[in-house]
Amino acid sequence: MIRELVDVYVNSGIVRVEIENDTVRTTIPLLAERAIREGAKLGEASKIGPEKLVELCWVERRYSDIRQIPRDIYVRARLLMIEAQRKDEVKLVRDVQHNLRELVQLRLKKILNVIAVNPDLAVSREFLDKLTVEEEVLVRQIVSIIKDWIMYVLGL
Repeated sequence: MIRELVDVYVNSGIVRVEIENDTVRTTIPLLAERAIREGAKLGEASKIGPEKLVELCWVERRYSDIRQIPRDIYVRARLLMIEAQRKDEVKLVRDVQHNLRELVQLRLKKILNVIAVNPDLAVSREFLDKLTVEEEVLVRQIVSIIKDWIMYVLGL
């Protein structure tokens, strides 16, 4: 059963993010993905590039706390990679993957640190508002596991 649906507006279209049993499934409508694979171009508002991901990485490295980023950044990066693959732009695909991996690692380290220090803070609206949709689901899953584990260790 789908617990939550989040519509992310990309390229004047909707990308659906479904949260079912604490699993995130990002669905790029088949028609949109097929159109991109067949030559349709992403609108400028939806485009991100390796330089945007590098900028976000720089910001995450510079600050000790997690920074707010666009909730649809991972979806937009995926759309960019689909478009680059279609155009056989191997270097662009590699750059996006590399920069996206770095961003995910930087943010995951901060997220896990917050959860380890104060699991309740990690589910505060203020903290969750800084996360992508995918990160928010991950945080909710991990916090639940950590809280159960702490209760077990403490014998409560």
